[in-house]
Amino acid sequence: MAEKSQQHEVGLRGVPASPGIAIGPVYLFTRDHLKVESRPIRDKDVDAEIERFKKALEDTREDILKTRALAVKQTGDIVARIFDSHLLILEDVMLVDETLERLKTEKINVDAIVYDIMRGTYRSLKAQKGEYFSQRADDVQDVARRIISNLQGLKDEYPFNLDKPVVLIASALTPSDVIHLDRRHILGIATNLGGATSHTAILTRSIEVPAVTGLKNITDLVCPGQM
Repeated sequence: MAEKSQQHEVGLRGVPASPGIAIGPVYLFTRDHLKVESRPIRDKDVDAEIERFKKALEDTREDILKTRALAVKQTGDIVARIFDSHLLILEDVMLVDETLERLKTEKINVDAIVYDIMRGTYRSLKAQKGEYFSQRADDVQDVARRIISNLQGLKDEYPFNLDKPVVLIASALTPSDVIHLDRRHILGIATNLGGATSHTAILTRSIEVPAVTGLKNITDLVCPGQM
């Protein structure tokens, strides 16, 4: 890869996630960070926030089930069961109970509460040693983004509308991202983060796209369209 400022080749060492070799122009994928601000709500608005939360959970469940169905078509039922863990995260009693309790006591908007709870869970899992905990954290992050998007009335887009073959470069990809890739135009994948046994890596191997993860800063070293 060529460095942005020096334009000379550099070697990077990563973790092989899916076998193969890919050569093609760079497609640099960046995802906007969700903006979640805490704001006070009135006592009389608590019930409306609770209903908004319940609706977001229902919409998120539907989103996950649709993604799972797509995964079954692409990878088969066994691999698609990865998304069953997303449903379990969504249905976690502690998430639901803590959100409802904090809504009633703190009286702030529900998306700020959900964001805070799931960010804490993510950080706690990432702090643990072992690939299992890191994998679980990535799943929590994926589900959290879906819930927050639904709470804010946003469509969680997968901007992979490509018209030519590319090598996809990203900081990280979620399992949902991988399932929504257009395999006709994805020659390979390289990411800053990730491991060989993550759910994202398992899905990447299942769709037979060459991939390298754990490259740390590849997104800083390439430009869109660069070979």
